[in-house]
Amino acid sequence: MLEVKDRRLAFERIVDVVKLIGKRGMSFRGEYESVKDLSNPNVSHGNFLDIVLLLAKYDVTLNKHVQSVIKKADMNKTPGRTGMYSIQIDTTQDISVIDICSIVIRYVSQNNLQSSQPIVCERAISFLSPKKTTGQALCDLVSSNLLENNIDIKQCIGSSTDGASNMIGQYKGFSSWLEKESPNQIHIWCYASCLNLIILEATSISTASVSLFGLLNSCAAFLRHSHKRMDVWRSVTTDSRVLNFIGQTRWWAKYVALKKVFGIFNDPSGSLFINIVKVLLSVSSSNEDFNSDTRLN
Repeated sequence: MLEVKDRRLAFERIVDVVKLIGKRGMSFRGEYESVKDLSNPNVSHGNFLDIVLLLAKYDVTLNKHVQSVIKKADMNKTPGRTGMYSIQIDTTQDISVIDICSIVIRYVSQNNLQSSQPIVCERAISFLSPKKTTGQALCDLVSSNLLENNIDIKQCIGSSTDGASNMIGQYKGFSSWLEKESPNQIHIWCYASCLNLIILEATSISTASVSLFGLLNSCAAFLRHSHKRMDVWRSVTTDSRVLNFIGQTRWWAKYVALKKVFGIFNDPSGSLFINIVKVLLSVSSSNEDFNSDTRLN
């Protein structure tokens, strides 16, 4: 119970730091946010971490929590019983339209070496902003990051990416360049990416399916691209949810759109279908001039 109490007290202090940063309108992030850099007071960790580290110098509870995080990171920084691991990378744009590359490693835990039940661990070690997204540039980015974390790239026995040409290209893809660094690694095309492509293809050859998802996307665009129509939406329902656009790269987009409009199979209680009908009836019968122009994503 003492450990639970200490964690709650540490959490309260961290929440207070978050509230302070929000109140002052300051940024959270910094240039050196890795756990391995926390012991270096001469670099910028960002407002959040710097304030936490400052408070930890004078607060026993928070200092205990920070030291436990650093100790845990040191225990897990060397992957695998034999050093072997696999790597997963993917790139995507965040809300500020900055390309972010996530680097994840999977390995068998080196703790409890005598245990007959090894534990497969998965760790996100970095989120970086690449200058270029060519296969060679991504391989160089991953190689340098692994080196910074004292991980031998030659011990990489597998890699997993999506099916983009810069990832799986036979001559200039990331996997090809990684194979030169670690000849024993085997590349696996991400199963989730494959499944997404299958779903996209399956839903694009059926007229009924194309009509259904096209109608859902049109409804979302029609309502969300007009503040006047959204005002009608808010006047009809107290539900804070809105309709979702169906993006091509969000693997769960079709499922989320269907579930939000029609609810779960045999249980439509949480659906927005009735709200949509009410809003469309209100717009069509209103004397106001609602511009019907919209754009589809």
